[in-house]
Amino acid sequence: MKLTILTTLAFTLQLSVFAQNVNLDTLNLEIQAHAYVLEKYKGVDAIYLQRGTITLKDIIFLNGTIEYDIFLKEERGFPGVYFRAQDSTDDAEHFYMRPHQSGNPDANQAIPRTKGVSPWQLYFGSRYSFPYEYNYNDWTHVKLVVNDNKAQVFLDHADKPNLS
Repeated sequence: MKLTILTTLAFTLQLSVFAQNVNLDTLNLEIQAHAYVLEKYKGVDAIYLQRGTITLKDIIFLNGTIEYDIFLKEERGFPGVYFRAQDSTDDAEHFYMRPHQSGNPDANQAIPRTKGVSPWQLYFGSRYSFPYEYNYNDWTHVKLVVNDNKAQVFLDHADKPNLS
């Protein structure tokens, strides 16, 4: 099972798989994108990804914590992470943000993806998304805690989960 990050924005990544941090480099990441740049951004090692995906190499993820920081733009987009992917993102769990919906009940969403279909219309409401005011001037911290058939989402170092 692979973990794939899908974004069009700059981000940094820490993945806790047996307390393993993954560096942002081409040794650990398979990058398939229209374009990307590895650089320091706002004082942090980051990657800017344009229309593409990043897959972690040689890491199997079932349960654990996924943490990353993302710098959002105030425009339409769906940056997020697939996890528990089976050979591709056709069958996976998916959490993504909608920066253009900041403050709205559908500012983000957690859904399953099956056979390449993301049934976001069927997984709508407070069980799958939550309103959130995104910050467009600094990094947004995302933490997913995954345990079997349960997951929690914490944004910006929240003490309590924003979504369970």
